[in-house]
Amino acid sequence: MTRSGVRFPSAPPRQKNQTLRANPAALLHATATHGPKMSLATNIVRRSATYYYRTRIPRHLEVVVRSKELCMSLRTNVPSEARHRAAQLSVLTKKMWSSLERIMSLKKGTTLGVDMALDHLRMFQDEKQRFQREARAILHGAAPPEVRRQAASVLDLDAMTVAPAEPEALAGTAVLSFTEAVEIAVPEIARAQSLKPKRVKDYRVAARCFVEWCGRDLDLNEITPELAASYKTDLTYYPANGVKRPQYRELSFKDRIGKARDEGEEDVLDAGTINTKYLAPLRRVYEYHIKNGLKAKLPTNPFDGIAAEKRRKADLSTKRREFNASEVAALFELPLFVGSKALSQKGLYQVGDKRVSDYRYWVPLIALFTGARLNEICALAVSDFGEEDGIPYLVIREGGEGQSLKSQAALRRVPLHEQLIELGLSKFVEHQSARGRTRLFDELELDADGYVSSDASKFLNRLVDRIEKPGVMDVGKLVFYCTRHTVVGQLRSNDVREDVSMEIVGHELDSVHSGYGSVKLSALKEAVDRISYQGVDWKRVRLPHDFLDLSESVVGQ
Repeated sequence: MTRSGVRFPSAPPRQKNQTLRANPAALLHATATHGPKMSLATNIVRRSATYYYRTRIPRHLEVVVRSKELCMSLRTNVPSEARHRAAQLSVLTKKMWSSLERIMSLKKGTTLGVDMALDHLRMFQDEKQRFQREARAILHGAAPPEVRRQAASVLDLDAMTVAPAEPEALAGTAVLSFTEAVEIAVPEIARAQSLKPKRVKDYRVAARCFVEWCGRDLDLNEITPELAASYKTDLTYYPANGVKRPQYRELSFKDRIGKARDEGEEDVLDAGTINTKYLAPLRRVYEYHIKNGLKAKLPTNPFDGIAAEKRRKADLSTKRREFNASEVAALFELPLFVGSKALSQKGLYQVGDKRVSDYRYWVPLIALFTGARLNEICALAVSDFGEEDGIPYLVIREGGEGQSLKSQAALRRVPLHEQLIELGLSKFVEHQSARGRTRLFDELELDADGYVSSDASKFLNRLVDRIEKPGVMDVGKLVFYCTRHTVVGQLRSNDVREDVSMEIVGHELDSVHSGYGSVKLSALKEAVDRISYQGVDWKRVRLPHDFLDLSESVVGQ
């Protein structure tokens, strides 16, 4: 009995074992039919309800495989099926080590050898013919004779069967796996479309999730519209934030879907996320290869027309809402804005005489009076502030550290609200310039995705949690991003024209007419100054004249 709860039969008689060792094919059949020997029992472990195959990688191959251990989901919660699948994997794994050792001994074809050997780990016996067909297609190319002979022995093929073939013989065979297609296409797509690092990451995550769902790395021509539609359907059951939630994070991608479906999970991916982050990148990868030499082999894009349908009745509880008046007032009554006991940790939320003047003070104020996006504010440079005809303004642009534009409409000038001027924002900008600072909030560091708002987002969303107090009509979730919704609501309530409002917050204008002319800065200033928050004591919020000597920057508290 193993720790997984699977009971295995005793080992076959010694004489039979000797026969099996001499015949690998017989061994594969015997272990799949009767179960592996007792020594294989420890290779099966159970996590939650799913069984996994686990084995140690030979020490001398760790550098090549770049891992010390192999762990693969058996994609079953039935003990007998787990035993059957683990038996096959055990034989194929041992064969893979032997294959890898032989091919890695060659000076040429090393990368090919690794890929071919590692593919053994992704297949079961009933997939062997497909693997052999793909190997033939690969070796018909430019592989040298010695590599073909080694590959033939690895695949149990006669060496003569992998002699170079005529081009016509390969016409119907695609030799590009989906993962390879992604690695080729994504850098080119990113360069052509100037994708941000975060969007490039979305492409790779989408590809990885699809391959995990398929169970193996399919060829491009193996993926059909029916398969794509099935994947889309399964995505509608995938739990939101599945990699973070305790009940799902230890499961495989496909097992998360199964668990969520079985348990009737309601917090799942919405249609917009499915279409934008999971399906669009896959469709774009196919488009790239169809336009770049594979049209004959890929006559259609299997992801064309595949999209999750939006709910007829929107779930209002998941929609972002505006801050109500009492929440805005409560926000600026926090000790952070009127005087705290300390500049960080718990003291930041206790009343005292310390004043904060870094991003934690200024970003919420700028957001609620400009409607700018969080990263647009956090990445502001000192040089992004100017004045024209006596009207101070800030510029949302790209080019500086951490700066990026969501769209062309995001490039804009936003006049400073009179309240921001009275609170001393212009003086703060001057102070940062005098200190030789390039960025306004240089305490915020650039993250791996090229943004400077990661720490600020975490801190400010925790701040919002402290003051959230929805009224009867306040349906939806409240996060810091809702400052944009609040500003748009303020502008609409104060009869600001929609095109003017959209220019202030950086939304795309849809009509051809909107592409002609621009709104004068004076008109934008008049519109911005209509924003008003009742119930806030701005005199208490305003920093003292010598505030610049009273504050320290502490990030992420």
